[in-house]
Amino acid sequence: MSSPNPRAEPPDADHDLPLRTFWTVPNVLCLIRIAGSVVLLGIAWRELPRVFFAWYLFLAATDWLDGKLAVRWHQRTVIGARLDSLADVLLYGAVLFGMMILEGDTLLSEWPWIAGAVVSYLASSAYGYWKFGKIPNYHTRGAKTSWLLMIFALWAMLFQWSLWPLRMAMLGVTLTNLEAIAITTILPQWQADVISVFRARSIAATTLQTGETAFGARDSD
Repeated sequence: MSSPNPRAEPPDADHDLPLRTFWTVPNVLCLIRIAGSVVLLGIAWRELPRVFFAWYLFLAATDWLDGKLAVRWHQRTVIGARLDSLADVLLYGAVLFGMMILEGDTLLSEWPWIAGAVVSYLASSAYGYWKFGKIPNYHTRGAKTSWLLMIFALWAMLFQWSLWPLRMAMLGVTLTNLEAIAITTILPQWQADVISVFRARSIAATTLQTGETAFGARDSD
């Protein structure tokens, strides 16, 4: 699954900063999220559900903030998009394993919903790697919606309110991953930050007409 990161669609190749500028604030926030995911597992191991939820909110806030800053400060990069996706995978992996520690019986009872989200993510990643040799980094609007649903779902579970927010969040993640598969099918070449299947169709049409991406230049590593 992906996060609500709006590092979307730089208008030209000038925004793809060289590797020597890796240490931007958005990328540092991604690194904080990666390290913080390990801490999240430690909190779950100590069985501190309220602290777990509070720390998750902090990490989710870094996910939202790094995208905003990347856009505002013109620090959107291909490597940044990949780092953001890696941080998201590690965060939500930590959330899954942490919740297995805290609410294992409940999660097991909801396994069909969770399995749909996990399997669809693995299928999307494998398909993207098969077609492009790279894992997709799309950061779609659907991913943003799923991000919000996950916050509500965790709150509802940890505070014993309802399981329906979890089911809706898992359904949202599954639909987001299915959209990512459709985007991969449409795109003629690997492209980071494609916000919807409609944007993918626009990129594909532009590539067909000009031989270039919608950004005016072919993406590179």
